[in-house]
Amino acid sequence: MNQTASGIGSALVERDLLRGLERLWQGQFSPDYVWKAELALRAFLISDRLFVSNLTEISNIYEEGIRRAFAHAVAVGKPLLEYEQPFGDWILDNEFVNPRELHPFRNLPEAEKASLDEFVDRQMEVKVRSILPRWITTTAQAEVFLSAWYNGVALRDCEHAARFQTDDDDETESHPLPSEYWRSFWKGDELIWSPVTSTFSRSDAAYLVGCHRAGLLVFADSPVARICEEHVFAKWPSRLFELLGEELGRLSRLISGPDIAFALPPLLSLVMSRAPEREAIPNIIVAVRDEYASARKELWALLDEMWNAKSFATQVKILRSLESAASSIVPAAFRGSVNALELAIGVASVSLSDTARTLLAHDAPIGRVSAVSFARKLSRDLRKFLENNRTILRRHLSVSERRQFGFD
Repeated sequence: MNQTASGIGSALVERDLLRGLERLWQGQFSPDYVWKAELALRAFLISDRLFVSNLTEISNIYEEGIRRAFAHAVAVGKPLLEYEQPFGDWILDNEFVNPRELHPFRNLPEAEKASLDEFVDRQMEVKVRSILPRWITTTAQAEVFLSAWYNGVALRDCEHAARFQTDDDDETESHPLPSEYWRSFWKGDELIWSPVTSTFSRSDAAYLVGCHRAGLLVFADSPVARICEEHVFAKWPSRLFELLGEELGRLSRLISGPDIAFALPPLLSLVMSRAPEREAIPNIIVAVRDEYASARKELWALLDEMWNAKSFATQVKILRSLESAASSIVPAAFRGSVNALELAIGVASVSLSDTARTLLAHDAPIGRVSAVSFARKLSRDLRKFLENNRTILRRHLSVSERRQFGFD
């Protein structure tokens, strides 16, 4: 069953990202939550309608009654997840469509679903092999580590949980890992540990891709979501934030002192710069979201034109305009001033062509970024509001939180 009309211009947001974002004002914010908060802010800025994901965390893999809430369960109108508001407040919750309402979703054809299953299985096995510590010796430890990792827990915390795992902590029997475990996850015809390579990852991928096929922009940071983001999902509008982050990150590294160990990403920096105190951050998010309403509508119209243009040449032309605007956000925001004396000398010596080239080079980023109103507004806001990382973190974070970012 396919749900509702096209989701173009709307976003599906993973609950784990929202939990990371709310630590900004609730406390215990650390580098582990920076990327989650940045992704959540992207959703608020770029999307007209926001839907919260129907996926829950995986629980004990041996408890048959506890499973994730998958998209096909939502499609038949009987979701497994008890719907909760994204934040449980009266501020940001109002920005989301009621979680009880069905969001856009499109069932995948059987051939695509089979191909996706096979692809995700391969990708997940490679990933699991690369992250599972060699010191793990029992299936119970492997289960604890991989379940935590699959749920978005930082790797060091996954190891911490697995090290304290004992047979008494698990109702199921824990077996030593065979020596061939590191060469293959199979022992004969029996899969040693299956959820991240089959049941959960396949269902999650079908859900996320089904949402994407219906037009939703998916914001998530789970292992499966990262695979889909890299290999399946459309590159725009996420590409805009990627180019912005690369350029601002490059500039931040050049101007940072030796005592700064961490650089905040663009949208997180912008929102925190505008908030006078951490308790005000939810209201700032709503205000910024409202300010970008018309700009994001124009951006989505431009993207729709690129995706649906009959001519490939037209599609490439729009793409180049988008790429150029996104790459120019930071240069346009922090451009230098033209040296007036230099220009005067140039004019006096009749080197008008050189003078014109100087002016054109100075104004080029502004011209490129102005072609896309969303990029132009981002550029202006960065110039107007952006503070340095030290100022931002000192105003909003406690001493213990700041130490995790490398300074007091």
